[in-house]
Amino acid sequence: PSCDVMAWAAPWLLHYRSQQQAALTRLHPHMDNQDEQHIHPPVLLDLPGLASVDCMFPAISSLGFSLHGMFVLLGTTDARIHIYAVSTGSLVATHAFSGGRIQAAALAESLNLGKAQGAGPIILAATADAKLRLRQLGGANIGR
Repeated sequence: PSCDVMAWAAPWLLHYRSQQQAALTRLHPHMDNQDEQHIHPPVLLDLPGLASVDCMFPAISSLGFSLHGMFVLLGTTDARIHIYAVSTGSLVATHAFSGGRIQAAALAESLNLGKAQGAGPIILAATADAKLRLRQLGGANIGR
């Protein structure tokens, strides 16, 4: 894979399965190395099936959790970040960026920014052109 193969936000383990799929597994907090019966079946997070203009399917290029662990972020080679709710595994938003493949992504669901409090979540994207892009998301649709 061209990205990290796993991320952790207790009690969730996120791991890379294929170019178009990641898996989200809830681990039992008291599980030891010998006890696999407490492993829940994974929730599969599939990339939306949209091919690009040149008929190439995008691949996962970064994966991780949001600041508070409420969302999974899958960055792709077509400069998009797909945001999934951890609680349901559902795709809740997709954001496109310029600058090429997403190398890393971060989402702060809520921040205490003084006068700007309640202004909406912030998403950061590091892209292939070595630039960091910041976008403030409007409305209450992402973790507000």
